[in-house]
Amino acid sequence: KHREGLTLLLNKQNSLILIAEYNYLVVGMVTLQEHISTAAGGTIGIVEDMVIDENFRRKGIGKMLISSIESMAIHKGYKRIQLMADNNNVSAMKFYTKQNWSRTNLIAFFKFL
Repeated sequence: KHREGLTLLLNKQNSLILIAEYNYLVVGMVTLQEHISTAAGGTIGIVEDMVIDENFRRKGIGKMLISSIESMAIHKGYKRIQLMADNNNVSAMKFYTKQNWSRTNLIAFFKFL
């Protein structure tokens, strides 16, 4: 499923995959997809995946990737960027808060088709 999703992203206009490499090994990645938001009155960015190999965490890789995504979103004129994190992933929530991301009171609903 991951390979199929990444292939679709690579072929989709207005989507982006950033990777971090160490000695030709991918150790982190983040994706950004463009979305129209009626609430924001324009385009926003959706961060779908933010993954850092656990052996490479706490080395600034996540900060570098999320900062790069933020810069690209600003350059594209997005009104905001947003992401979802698992409610049990305390370390991820601490990370995003430390990067000046705000938590909302919205919750997500899914229906798999």
